[in-house]
Amino acid sequence: MTNQEDGIDRTETGGLPPTQTQEHTPSPGAAGIPKRIGQYRIKRAIASGGMGTVYEALQEKPRRTVALKLMRAGIASRSALRRFEYESQLLARLRHPGIAQVYDAGTHKDGEVTVPYFAMEYIVGAKAVTDYAKDKKLGTRESMKLFSAVCEAVHHGHQKGIIHRDLKPSNILVDSSGQVKIIDFGVARCTDSDMAVTTLQTDVGQLIGTLQYMSPEQCAADPHDIDTRSDVYALGVVFYEMLCERLPYDLKGTAIHEATRIIREQEPTRLSTLNRTLRGDVETIVLKALEKDRDRRYRSCIELSDDLGRYLRNEPISARPASAMYQFKKLISRHKAPFCFVVVLFLLISGFGVWMSVMYTRADGLRLDAVAAEQEQARARKEAEEARDTLETVTEFQQSMLSDIDAETMGRGIIHALREGIGKGLEQKEDLTPQEVETSLAPFDRLIGEVNATNLALKVVDEYVLARAVETIHKDFADQPLVRADLEQTVADTYRKIGLYDPAMPLQAASLETRRRVLGNDHPDTLISINNMGVLLLAMGKLDEAEPYYREALEGNRRVLGDDHPFTLFSISNMGDLLQAMGKLDEAEPYSREALEGNRRLLGDEHPSTLISIHNMGRLMRNLGRLEEAETLGAEAVRGARAKLPHSHPFRFGALGQHGRTLAAMEQFVEAEAALLEAYDGFTNSLGPEHRRTAGIVEALLDLYESWHAAEPGKGYDAKAAEWRAKVPKEESKEDK
Repeated sequence: MTNQEDGIDRTETGGLPPTQTQEHTPSPGAAGIPKRIGQYRIKRAIASGGMGTVYEALQEKPRRTVALKLMRAGIASRSALRRFEYESQLLARLRHPGIAQVYDAGTHKDGEVTVPYFAMEYIVGAKAVTDYAKDKKLGTRESMKLFSAVCEAVHHGHQKGIIHRDLKPSNILVDSSGQVKIIDFGVARCTDSDMAVTTLQTDVGQLIGTLQYMSPEQCAADPHDIDTRSDVYALGVVFYEMLCERLPYDLKGTAIHEATRIIREQEPTRLSTLNRTLRGDVETIVLKALEKDRDRRYRSCIELSDDLGRYLRNEPISARPASAMYQFKKLISRHKAPFCFVVVLFLLISGFGVWMSVMYTRADGLRLDAVAAEQEQARARKEAEEARDTLETVTEFQQSMLSDIDAETMGRGIIHALREGIGKGLEQKEDLTPQEVETSLAPFDRLIGEVNATNLALKVVDEYVLARAVETIHKDFADQPLVRADLEQTVADTYRKIGLYDPAMPLQAASLETRRRVLGNDHPDTLISINNMGVLLLAMGKLDEAEPYYREALEGNRRVLGDDHPFTLFSISNMGDLLQAMGKLDEAEPYSREALEGNRRLLGDEHPSTLISIHNMGRLMRNLGRLEEAETLGAEAVRGARAKLPHSHPFRFGALGQHGRTLAAMEQFVEAEAALLEAYDGFTNSLGPEHRRTAGIVEALLDLYESWHAAEPGKGYDAKAAEWRAKVPKEESKEDK
């Protein structure tokens, strides 16, 4: 019996329980079903496939249930039977929690034919790894962690000198506890079935299902030209299917010879064309495993597993050349705060417009050349692909550079660089000592102290970077609406993040209009623009206007992506924050609680997104007057931030500040003082004494000492209140939300 879906063979389930395989399982004694094989009493057939039939059987000594695989008659040559006896003993010595244990192997007389069989571990509640990932709705990172365990198990077999040769979802199982179990390890080699599968006249659909996972060298039908990299390729196909819920090649309805040609010659469909969130490192890892030339693949399964681990730790992967720019971007993504953005500012000012125009012109020229060269189709396809890669790389780089702008840090950097330049000039031209230079710079320090560093940087960024970027976007991409919309959204986000809301609005509106018109209201990019329009209106204080955009984004994400998608959880959290800002605290609670529970369930208690949800929920509970629950959540956010975030990360100090406010409201003044002072020191060192977040902590300390003085008069807390009252900025003194 076969069970096929989209040409995928899902019949040989090894140790799967009956509920996972066939609806009809003949009983022993029925036609073709033996009552006993060796020392094993057959209970029933579990599944049947191209390599043979799997039975649920009872072993008498020791007494246990096993999965007994009886190979198809004729699949083993006579010359291979002696080798089968030797190599089956090797398989029985494989010991790894991720590999189903082979207990025994032997031969069974089926009439005049001698047929090999294996008795192996019976796996309870098992599912094919792709079905498990789909049923559990695993995200990309969860799928990577599970697949890394698969790679480690296969690598163990390779270390013992055994190549699997038939890796596919039905041979990679996950049991009821979530443990990976690989079955049929080395069975193809022991029985010559890797060669026989390409020669026997078996069910065509079943053969196509097996071919889907065969490497190009396996399709050549030379069993001696196979090494561990063939298993790496098969793992690449399985991982592709886990991530995209489809295979890299569509072989449905394809003749066998054409299917093997496609596997040997045709490039797989890129993951990013199916799911944009998979572009970049994830796509690079999968495509390296699927390289046609095995010398360009991962050399071993452990190399593939190591790259998955690097991605999960946000480190540079080995699958692409580790250029200086690539390493630099990875370093920034992990350690943004310590980097000086002055260099980035001057690079953007001097070369942004010219560089972007040249690169896009080059990419567009490659694309046009590819279209024009119809008579050279192979070269045209290659050049078009290079053009798209160049365009995507340039767009991603520009978006990354723009989104990382920190106006306040830049402003302080400009002033520091200017002061340093003046000092060096005085030292060289006036022949002054360092002490004399410092004395001469005193008037400069007094004058520059009146300059708002943030406003200085904002003016430079607006006039010399963002305004020029907008001109270039509208000039160079008038006929590329989606590229234009991507860049407009990035520049609008940048304007919003640095507090320039007025120039952000027309760009935000233009990006949203283009994406609605070209992509439709339910496209993920359109939903991002809808959400960000609400965020911008909220930042502008237009709460009532922001609400319909927040609701539309949330409803769309639920409908398109599902309740557990990260974008949906983000929209749920945004909805709770907006309602809280509007003073609708009771309405906000179910949204904030749903976001928190979803992040805990999918990401774990200490993931940054979960910590933010805990923080937001704690603030809501404090505003609702439920101080004990607020204190519990606040303490959890502080613990998680200390454990998982860098010492200088602003969230650490934000969590401390909120926890301190809650403790003060509970009149736990000593603990509140310690938390708020630590938050003040952290914000002062990382953001500066004039930053709005530092000012929020100053106000919280002022409130603390005033409350403390009221509770315990005459102990000097009124003097401390006066000290902090003097530090409250005149223009901005409200608590940072």
